[in-house]
Amino acid sequence: MASSTTTIAVPENAHQFEHLIDIPKGEYPLLWSGSFIYKVPVNLRSVNQQAYNPQLISIGPLHHGRKQLKPMERQKKIYFNEFHKRLMKQNNVSSEMVNTSLNKFKEFIKEKEEKIRHCYSAGTSHFGSEEFVEMIMLDAIFIMEIVLRITDKIKCEMDCMLSKPWLRKGIEMDLLLLENQIPFFILEELYQLIPRTKNSNFLDLALQYFSNYDPQKKSSDKTVEIKQIKEVLHFTDLVRCFYLPNMDLNFDRDTCDVLYSATKLNEAGVVFKHVNDKRLLDITFKKKWVLKWLPFLSCLPFINCLKAHLELSPFKVDSGTECVLRNLIALEQCHYPSSAYICNYFLLMDQLINTVTDTELLVQNKVLKNLLGSNKQGTILVNRLCEQVLVSNYCYVQIINQLNEHYDQFWNRNMAALNSVYFRDVWRSTSTVVGLIVVFATMYNFFRNFYKDYQNNFKFS
Repeated sequence: MASSTTTIAVPENAHQFEHLIDIPKGEYPLLWSGSFIYKVPVNLRSVNQQAYNPQLISIGPLHHGRKQLKPMERQKKIYFNEFHKRLMKQNNVSSEMVNTSLNKFKEFIKEKEEKIRHCYSAGTSHFGSEEFVEMIMLDAIFIMEIVLRITDKIKCEMDCMLSKPWLRKGIEMDLLLLENQIPFFILEELYQLIPRTKNSNFLDLALQYFSNYDPQKKSSDKTVEIKQIKEVLHFTDLVRCFYLPNMDLNFDRDTCDVLYSATKLNEAGVVFKHVNDKRLLDITFKKKWVLKWLPFLSCLPFINCLKAHLELSPFKVDSGTECVLRNLIALEQCHYPSSAYICNYFLLMDQLINTVTDTELLVQNKVLKNLLGSNKQGTILVNRLCEQVLVSNYCYVQIINQLNEHYDQFWNRNMAALNSVYFRDVWRSTSTVVGLIVVFATMYNFFRNFYKDYQNNFKFS
């Protein structure tokens, strides 16, 4: 009978530790070297379990076989048959010739089986070789067929699944989940095996399919161009590329200071300005040098160019935002700990937003687009996003230090208070100016009469 354990060779004088070194067959380390499709850590799951679980369809081995997701397995087979018909029609060939092409798919996946298995942080040994290969093949063809259908408006409208907005959106969300992935290189290379598509690029199709998840995308945009994309691991990684900054952000290992809230900074004269031509993570703080020597200028009405500005790209919050962001944050926690751009951004936003008043201020300045129904819900979402999130490198240290330094200066807070009390709006500014004119006119008349009386008394004496 075959042994149930795999024994690692040890020195002769270390036999007393054999019971610790013998690894039961089928058990694997927590992480494979080189893996990039992860089980979300327990500490992140404890905050929101449902954000990481597919609701409609499973992709890959980590959620395969879940009872709730089995109904969509039939849809995968339907799409497999539709893909088969697509190849026959597209190339005007017989069913046997298409089967030959699909056999090449299977042979390729079989050839890459070990590499694919090692892409997953959790062990996949409970899947036999044939079952694993067929699962990856069925999932890959389902993804390719659905992406191709989205680009075909007529087929999309006739599709009983894609024609229903809630179902189409639900599948998109499931395809973004970190645990619900297959390696992107499999999709790319299988797509190249499709006849007459060798000059096509699956990355372009994927960018088009997920373009609605680009926070900078406008309704008029037809294509998405991402300069930072060099190698895509999977769909979660692809969507992360939408968020990456264009600016060069330097990471600092020093502990980052706590930032004052948006309301506090506004009380010190910081203006929150929305900028549409920047990526979400490109944040800049601009302050005129003249304010350092003449801080009273910041209280002058209608001269915003002399105020300190924190420039941010507008960020939209809706019902699907939390799920998408939690999976992007989980990916950075597991795979990009030294360049966690998204984690850093939302840690910064978490400090800016402490109360509903902070959210209202950012909404008023069009920095935050809250579609959740109330500013309280928006506040809770931002504050909970980074629960259990740890970062070792910070990329906004310089901006945080500049903002805190601005707030700590005595004159900035007092000039901002003066501006808030006397120059808040056009009517208050007008009354303030009129009041100042009256005061100066009264003082002028007083000193003029005083000077005349002084001259008269001087002549008399």
